[in-house]
Parts: sequence; structure tokens; C-alpha cells
Amino acid sequence: MNILQWRRGLLFLSAVLCAEFAIVRVSLGEEPRVILSCPLKNIPLPPMVPVRMQEASVMMMLDTGATLMKLDSRFADFLVKTDQTELATTANGVQMLLPLGLVPSFQLGSKKITQAYASVVSFQPFQEFFGVEYQGSVPYSVLVGTALKLDFDSAILEILDGKIDMPPDWSHLPVALSSDGGCPLVHLTVHGADVDFLIDTGYNGCCSISAELAQKLLAADQAVMPSLQGKSLDGNGTVTAGKIGGFKSGTLMGKDLKGVEFSVTEGTPKLGMSWFLAFNLILDTRQSKLFYKLRENPPPPIAPESMTGAVFQFAKEKLVIARLRPGGGPAQTAGLQVGDVVTRLGGVDHLHLDGPTVYELIAKSSGKRIECEYIRDGDLKNVRHSVIEVGKTKSRWDFSGDQKN
Repeated sequence: MNILQWRRGLLFLSAVLCAEFAIVRVSLGEEPRVILSCPLKNIPLPPMVPVRMQEASVMMMLDTGATLMKLDSRFADFLVKTDQTELATTANGVQMLLPLGLVPSFQLGSKKITQAYASVVSFQPFQEFFGVEYQGSVPYSVLVGTALKLDFDSAILEILDGKIDMPPDWSHLPVALSSDGGCPLVHLTVHGADVDFLIDTGYNGCCSISAELAQKLLAADQAVMPSLQGKSLDGNGTVTAGKIGGFKSGTLMGKDLKGVEFSVTEGTPKLGMSWFLAFNLILDTRQSKLFYKLRENPPPPIAPESMTGAVFQFAKEKLVIARLRPGGGPAQTAGLQVGDVVTRLGGVDHLHLDGPTVYELIAKSSGKRIECEYIRDGDLKNVRHSVIEVGKTKSRWDFSGDQKN
């Protein structure tokens, strides 16, 4: 082998070694580590994650709109008593002091969290509202130093640890922390008004704005407030009525606001799960950024109570008609009354009826008939049958058909 051949061989070997080293460096140094991966529903439901506490494995809501952990009263024995208290504000603006206990440690995927403060509340009202059983909520603070990824197209929730590079063709917004405990806020402009929105995965509406901004939008003919009353859930599990409106124009985060639903709040304005369904997003706490991209064909979040004229409630594994729309509606026309227990809906029996199932059944039945089997006054021998004429899809992204102020 001559000198020229030897040098060429050495250069080739160096190139191979460099290439292999580069591959190893990228695969080991650049890919973020997955702390937790679990299914994500493509409906406006707060994301649920498995949490390991002592020897118990429980499902909890991952709530970026909360600063402290909450546990169902049945898990009160997990807490170490302290003299600390939390000043909690309900959806109605009422403030109250809640005693705080200390959770010695718990496991979220492969991430161990130590000494988290928590309050004890009854989660039964939350379960009846969403129709999903869970035993508490974990706050945004447990995600510090990690990234929360909500990939609705792949139906996967992930918590990642490591450097997150912005995916191609995505956008990003800086994220600040609220002064009352560190919840994530994004600064956006709505029709010329600067608004700090709370990124709130515990809120299942599209967005909420202040009464002052709502009045300005109405006066400028940029919003509509139909004669509808929505419903929300405060920190004590109380279902409250709220004023619901819709935008008539504008954009937000690149999404067309025309017809998008909003509620009026006395607290911090929020972006909730019905809004996030339009995006895939990554909330990166290490870089204080929100990476996001509009989805191509996301299913619009529906309003089941508007389509059926009934509010369903889940109590003690039973699906109950909790309210009927004033002035009549499809459910009332079908003969249903408040208090009726639904034993079968759309061919699904009561053992398999929960919030997501009912939601999907109504969404698929838009403009169609859905069979309903129910009992009244607890009379198990007298099973009644009816058919509900489900209204056309009432999307929370489409308020354009309601033009009454």
C-alpha cells in the first residue's frame, strides 16, 4: 500500500468513526426522555394520568390551572397534617381558606415528586360532571423542568424530560408564570385588547374572558351573546351557570375565531381543552415556551346539552337526566323527565355509559335519532323506551347560527 492509498484509507476510517459518533451523540444526547406516556381522548376532557401513591395506583386530572395538589376525601389518610392553609377562590369569586396537608411522595410515571402540599375535597361532583372516575388532581408545579405534550392526532399525552426542539412548521409563544403560585400564562391580543390567558387543562371550555372585554366586543359588534346559559365547575365541585357567547370575527393563535364559544369569568381568563383540541402542543417549562400547530381536520367539540336539550349527570354508576332545556327540546319531546335513569343509550347499556361514551354517541348521532331506554321513579319493572331526535351538531367552534344579542 502506497502513501496515497494509506492516507485515503485513514480519511475514510475517520469519516466512518465521525459519522458513528454523530449518530450516537444525537440519539443519546438530543432525544428527550419520556417520563410518562398515556392515552389522550380527542374530546374536551381534562387529561387523566396514573399516579402512584404509597401502594395505591389512582387516576388523577393533570391540571395546569392549579398550583396545589387536590385529593379525594377517601385518600385523606395519605396526608401528613400541617399548619398551612390555601386561599382558594371559587368560580363565583368567593374566597375560602382550606387546610393543607403534606404528601410525602408520589410517582408520576418515572418522575418522583416529594413533599407536595395538597388539600382534600370531594371529587364526586367532578366525577358526576365529567362522567369519569378519578381521585384527585396534580398541579402544574409537578411539571417544572419537564415538557407536557398533547398530541391529539396520535391520541397520546407525554411528559418529556430534556431539550425540546421546536418541531418544523410549528409556532411558539413565551410562557410566563402567574403571581399566585406559578400557573402558565400566554400573552395574546383579542381585537386590540391585551389578554393574559391561563393555559388550563382542567377547564373543558374553549376560553373565558372578562365581562369588561365581553361588553367591548358586543359594543363593537365583534361578539354575540345568545340567550343561553352554560355551566362550569368551581374548585369545590359546585356546578354553576355562566354566560356564554361567541366571537363574530378575529383570529387567535392562528385559528379563526368566528363563531368560537367563550364564557364570561370574574377570574383569570382561560384557554381550555375545547380550545386546545384545535392544536397539537408542547408546554415546555424549561424554556418557558408553548409550541403549537393547528391541526388539519380536528373534530369540533360539541355541546351535548344543546343538541339533546338535556344535561346528563353520572351519579353512583347511573346516568340521570339532571336538567331539561327550558322551553322544551328533543329530550322533553321524547317524553323524558328530570330524574329519569337512562339504562341504555344508542345501544350501549348503563354499565358502559360514561362521559366520553355519551359524548361520542351524541356527536355521532347529530341530526339523527338515538334510542333511549330508561326507568322512572326507581321502578325497575317498568322500563320505558323512547327516541331522541338529536339536533344538528352544536359545535363550540361554531356559534355562527346564533345571532341574538
